[in-house]
Amino acid sequence: MISKNKINKKTFFLCVIGLFVIIFALIQFIKDAPTNRWKHLMQQKEYTKAVQLYLENPHIEVSVLDDETSRAVLEIKELFRNHSITYSDAIDTLNTLSIMEYNQQLIYDAIIYVERLDDSATAYADAEELYNTGKYANSLDYYKKVDSEDINYKSAKSTIENITYTLRNEAITQANSYQEDNNFSWALKTIKDTLLVLVDDTELINYEKELCNNAMAHYENIAEELVLNQEYLEAIEILQSATIYDIEKTD
Repeated sequence: MISKNKINKKTFFLCVIGLFVIIFALIQFIKDAPTNRWKHLMQQKEYTKAVQLYLENPHIEVSVLDDETSRAVLEIKELFRNHSITYSDAIDTLNTLSIMEYNQQLIYDAIIYVERLDDSATAYADAEELYNTGKYANSLDYYKKVDSEDINYKSAKSTIENITYTLRNEAITQANSYQEDNNFSWALKTIKDTLLVLVDDTELINYEKELCNNAMAHYENIAEELVLNQEYLEAIEILQSATIYDIEKTD
């Protein structure tokens, strides 16, 4: 039969063990409390309070700091990208998070990102204003400044393609009309002026070469007729005036 003393000792040891468990759990709770509180504030987007808590108790668990700071920064970037928050709100929030002096490079990169998209949004707005007033050529430069991360990028790219197509076709149509009247100088001017806007446009460059070849052929035919009529000086003058269409010399 088990004596009462043995039962009391066993009970005592169990109570001691239980007490130690409770004390350990209490210590762990107290230790984790700032981290859990800070995490809750971050998830509630109460960043100012979270920063204040961090400054009062900087011993927040590192892994939680890393995860929550990264999440907050990425969320701010996405909210600004989708125009859900203003530029000043995004910058102010990122500057608030930087006070904790943690993940500084990530925050710095996010600030640069927000500033870049803000410039892009301004460029898009300016482009739309010019486009809507019929100043298509002027709007091109602004549409080209729209960042690939901007939600308006696809729209800007599509508009650039439409403007390019329109300006190119208008120039070629006008140049063709001049060519029909053998007015090659105005045809060439029309193409060159358009190339100042549509720089390196392959179709226009090829058209310019074809135009110059047509012009040279036209003036060479005139010169040949003048030579046949023994009007040599006039033939030389014609060929000299046609040098502006000599691709090999002008390229």
